[in-house]
Amino acid sequence: MSDADPDVSNGLVTLDEGHLAVLTRLDGAICDWARACGARQQRFPALQSAADLQRIDYFANFPHLGLAVAPIAQSELTAVTLEAKEGGVAIPSRVLEAPRFMLPSAACYPVYSQLRGRTLTAPSLVTTVQQCFRNEDRYEGLRRLWAFTMREIVIVGALESVRSFIQQSKDWISTFGGHVGLTLHIRPATDPFFDRQGSRALMQHLFTVKEEFLHDDSVAVSSVNFHRNFFAEKWDIRLQDGSFAYSACVAFGLERWLGAFLDRNAGNCAEALRAIDVGSHMATERLRSTPPAQVTLF
Repeated sequence: MSDADPDVSNGLVTLDEGHLAVLTRLDGAICDWARACGARQQRFPALQSAADLQRIDYFANFPHLGLAVAPIAQSELTAVTLEAKEGGVAIPSRVLEAPRFMLPSAACYPVYSQLRGRTLTAPSLVTTVQQCFRNEDRYEGLRRLWAFTMREIVIVGALESVRSFIQQSKDWISTFGGHVGLTLHIRPATDPFFDRQGSRALMQHLFTVKEEFLHDDSVAVSSVNFHRNFFAEKWDIRLQDGSFAYSACVAFGLERWLGAFLDRNAGNCAEALRAIDVGSHMATERLRSTPPAQVTLF
């Protein structure tokens, strides 16, 4: 018997108990994998500083995704009147203060800023989860949401450590997907972290720096991102020899994975839970017993 479909409206989703159980079990499986990699768990604030995002060129590269947090001005607290707008009502911008914080559109950015000015003696591995928000031009069920949950695993360190992590992550996702009954296809992505007109953007055209794992050939449930030295240069994160560190992250869009599980299991959350348990065990055990192959990034 199928569970009720998630309630999705205007890019916002309400999940029932069965859906939440699948998300929790999936997140636990990813955390088990992160722990096996040596990652520590961290939780960051729900807002990100606009100044920090400016430092990593966010407003040059992703302004279309940004959602600012603007407080109501103290002088307007007794006289806020909403204005009619297409599709509803809105707070007029004239009563708002200039925003200094943004809603996060990705979970990984605070990981790099907390390492500012550090010299690393060993790779830094962190996993974090965040409610993320994106101002998309359209929304589509669980595939494309205004607010969604992102789990990430981030590594900052020497090139070889980052290479090994990338390959292990790709292997884990592929193996996990296979054992839960999902056919995932890998596709190079084209949304770099850096200025599209700069030399790093040119390098992306020559060498893959982001790959997406697609369910049903259309929905990217996960991505693996190699940032080269970009974030380390922005935050002055160095290796012991004085060179800038490398970094990479692997991201999981939990609601997109949920949608894929519901598609695969005809909406049956209990079947999805069983599949996650089997897939997690098989993927982690396989990689524990198999040395990671090297991935060519250059």
